[in-house]
Amino acid sequence: MANERSRAWSRRRHYLRRFGQGITDVTVDEDLRLRREAVLCPLCGVVMTNLPFLPHSKEFDHIVTAAHGGAHELSNIRVICRACNNHARVVEHGTDGQLREFYRAHPELDPERRAA
Repeated sequence: MANERSRAWSRRRHYLRRFGQGITDVTVDEDLRLRREAVLCPLCGVVMTNLPFLPHSKEFDHIVTAAHGGAHELSNIRVICRACNNHARVVEHGTDGQLREFYRAHPELDPERRAA
């Protein structure tokens, strides 16, 4: 639990630096609660893990991205798996390599495999 709390503090510091003004209503306790309550990815339905940096790890996703004026607040975040979060970046930024990585993690969503 102590390790999770220190990671939550680190994420909070990252968001405060990234969003400049530090306006956020996501406290460390809220961060931990959201990650604890999230079991299934709402986008693909996979069971998510608490281990970091795996395709099915839990990650925050900003519904309206910061680049488009979205804030880091409870009404604008959700917890999704890392693969879906990477796919969202691919759709937004058009990185083909990440798209292939996403389809390797989620073959059921690959349009080429569905067509075959």
